[in-house]
Amino acid sequence: MFNFLHGGSPSCRSFARELESLSPDALPSVPSADPPSFLSSEARAHAQSCPACSLALSDRIAVSALLHPVAAFAPQPGPWFSARVMSAIAARQNEADQRDVVWRNVRSLAPRLVAACMLILVVIGGWAYQSHRDTLARAQATHPYDTIFEQGTDGAYSDDVLASASPAGSVR
Repeated sequence: MFNFLHGGSPSCRSFARELESLSPDALPSVPSADPPSFLSSEARAHAQSCPACSLALSDRIAVSALLHPVAAFAPQPGPWFSARVMSAIAARQNEADQRDVVWRNVRSLAPRLVAACMLILVVIGGWAYQSHRDTLARAQATHPYDTIFEQGTDGAYSDDVLASASPAGSVR
């Protein structure tokens, strides 16, 4: 409402505080050119000498005059209005606290959950590895050399036999 960019002298600040502390009922409903009687004598003298403060005073009075008829249409709060508002605020705060408790519990359980998942992965990985080794062992027992890299040494495919069969035993 009040522009402090015009200089903001101490007397302007005290005038602004006094102007803002006024209740809407203290201001006139119709703007007038008379010096306002609802201000202190120092504030009246300052409003007459400072154009920015005088403009702020006239703006405040004009806004009050515009809003004064609207106040008649405002509904009056019932006798239990503040109690209902405060209980609604408390209920919403309670709901927010309940949600926070759930997430706090989840955060405290997270390390345990990670450890359990890691243990399950190790057990399943060990079981899968052992199952794969058993399957390979059974396949090896039924068909001993069905892989690309044969593990046994037959005399015909031995490296010793091939090296000795090369001319002059040279290996290139």
